[in-house]
Amino acid sequence: MPTSGAADRYDVAILGSGLGGATLGAILARSGLRVLILEAGEHPRFAIVESLIPETSLRFKLLAERYDVPEIGWLGTFHDLRDHISGACGVKRSFAFAWHQEGQVHQGEHSTQLPTLTPPVGPDAHLFRQDTDAWMMALAMRYGAEVRQRTRVTRIDLSEEGVRLQAEDGTVFHAEMLVDGAGLRSPMAADKGLREQPTRLRTDSRCLFTHMIGVTPYDQVGPSSDESGMPVPWSQSTLHHCFDGGWFWVIPFDNHVDATNPLCSVGLLLDRRKHPESGLDAEAEFRAFAARFPSVLAQLQGARAVRPWVSTGRLQYSSSATCGERFVMLPHAAGFVDPLYSSGLSITVTAIDLLASRLLAAHREADWSASRFEDVEDLIQGALDHYDIIVSRSFDAWADFDLWNAWNRVWALGNYLGTWGVLSLYMQHRGTGDRAFLEATERPEHRGVLSSQIPEFVALRDAGAADIDAFVAGDLSAADAAARILERIDALDFLPPYMRFGEAGGRAPTTFTLPAGARHILWYRFFAPPRWRAWCRVGLFTYAGAAASALRRALARAARRGARALRDTFRANNRDWVPDRQGPRSPSRTRSDRHEHRQRHHPDPSSRLRERRHRAGARR
Repeated sequence: MPTSGAADRYDVAILGSGLGGATLGAILARSGLRVLILEAGEHPRFAIVESLIPETSLRFKLLAERYDVPEIGWLGTFHDLRDHISGACGVKRSFAFAWHQEGQVHQGEHSTQLPTLTPPVGPDAHLFRQDTDAWMMALAMRYGAEVRQRTRVTRIDLSEEGVRLQAEDGTVFHAEMLVDGAGLRSPMAADKGLREQPTRLRTDSRCLFTHMIGVTPYDQVGPSSDESGMPVPWSQSTLHHCFDGGWFWVIPFDNHVDATNPLCSVGLLLDRRKHPESGLDAEAEFRAFAARFPSVLAQLQGARAVRPWVSTGRLQYSSSATCGERFVMLPHAAGFVDPLYSSGLSITVTAIDLLASRLLAAHREADWSASRFEDVEDLIQGALDHYDIIVSRSFDAWADFDLWNAWNRVWALGNYLGTWGVLSLYMQHRGTGDRAFLEATERPEHRGVLSSQIPEFVALRDAGAADIDAFVAGDLSAADAAARILERIDALDFLPPYMRFGEAGGRAPTTFTLPAGARHILWYRFFAPPRWRAWCRVGLFTYAGAAASALRRALARAARRGARALRDTFRANNRDWVPDRQGPRSPSRTRSDRHEHRQRHHPDPSSRLRERRHRAGARR
């Protein structure tokens, strides 16, 4: 393989500048690596996978702290995302599920909800991906990554000496390591024949989707909170309309008082076993399904698409391997299950943490051998299989509300425990400043998604999946399968009983406001078994202090905005253009550099007063 000089050789080349590839690029470039990001298309561009979950949001915050890229943490909280990245994103305060029967209005008792985190670490967000992805790519460039858009790679050569990439226009690039984040059309999967044919994944769904305007808030046409018992507004949730054979998603971006984006992401996922490809126009098929469910039709009948409709074949794909000599595939290049439960982004953010650590060590030690990345392979493949079990049985459980209500509890429990694990690390780091809590994400007990690494949860998941399989086979009634699942959950000794996880009537376990969060913290401190006291270790004063700090920042922002508006009413000149302390920083800027920068651009009031007196004395 031809060699190249140091000037045109990169440490890591990344294919794809989506959220995953650009986030990894920003981390590596911030740490001093020479990073090349090659993008076949260009930004801004349309993308789905728009809903965050609490575990993913917290992992963004941990990434930001661990790798000293504070801007990544802005993705982890709606308010920071709105203020610093894009006002076009929506707020997410819960997962909400409305179960429908064909031809019937949605009944309030056929509702479930899992509220998500509140300040100081929440709420989550609905990402307007064309904004967030373009911003993250720009951030990677700001930290030193080289980005080439409209550059399609047509040839990949891997050898002991490194990676040689040839673009469509003949340009050649060299790197030590290749990271493929190109998604379904992964060049590495194609080049090495890694796609499993057929896929091992059991989920079998297809999708119709677009962005729309004029989507009626479901709170106006669906059951009221009194009728459903749900504590969070439908329209501030990621809303799932579920039915036997599929589900609709409704993800609004215009669901808060500061909203600037009138769009709403809407999609329909269909079980191909029950609803194979029809050959119909995508919008016509979508409208036909919406018409089967009166409450869904009421929400969508006045809506209009603002983008071309997309209709897919089977969504699921997987790979026999995700790592090898001189290459690694990001999760969305390795495989995909279904948009349900935001699985794709969940796996991606978790994998980036581990992969970044391995790449930095490889660069530091000049050792890029494939064995370094075996645990990344295990994480990605295990997470895909885990989500496949959860998602595929959800499609099966939608045949009966009682069965779905029970299986939904399994997913909610996995979400709850997974969130506690990373929340505990984040809060302990915040309270102590000890980096060991950031690096603990690499330990086996934290190296998973949605509790896939917790033995007690895996046993519960597998037993419930077997019950649903027995129901599908006709060997067990839906009522009996549901009862078995709830009995197992109710027998667990590490769940607060007041959350009613194991009761059929506990369709919304709790909220996570400060009072409710304090109750959870105290329960785990004084009543949980010892192992779970350590897993859910969050200092009450640290948590309350973080909430107070978040409130102070919000009030300061509001006061600052008001003061600037008043100033601009009477005066033209200002210093708002001075780079903010929280803005992107040069990779080489040290703490002393930043102090000097602040002194130069933001001198304290007393120094400004002394300077003015000095100038006045000189004039005299």
